[in-house]
Amino acid sequence: MSKQSLAAVQKAQLEVPTRIGMNPTISYNHRSGRGDKWTVPVRLYAGKTIKIGRMPVNIKLGLEYSVVSPDDFGKVAQFRVQVTPVIPGLVKSPIFGGK
Repeated sequence: MSKQSLAAVQKAQLEVPTRIGMNPTISYNHRSGRGDKWTVPVRLYAGKTIKIGRMPVNIKLGLEYSVVSPDDFGKVAQFRVQVTPVIPGLVKSPIFGGK
């Protein structure tokens, strides 16, 4: 195994139905050359669930900037748009207790 990753997620729910958060995925490749072992991005996003017709849709916009990246071919920045349809739950009652 030559590459390891660590992911952390932090979210905040605002008064309006909007979410902001960060979820960097830090990776380390011990087989890379000197100075190319670490990738440390900072990724921030904002998301909101809206309805398009009768279908709820979760929309997220995010920006990632690598404060540490491999010298030769590592990405420096990335803009991300994510659209996810929200499907009603198949489980109608809580599985682990609750009401």
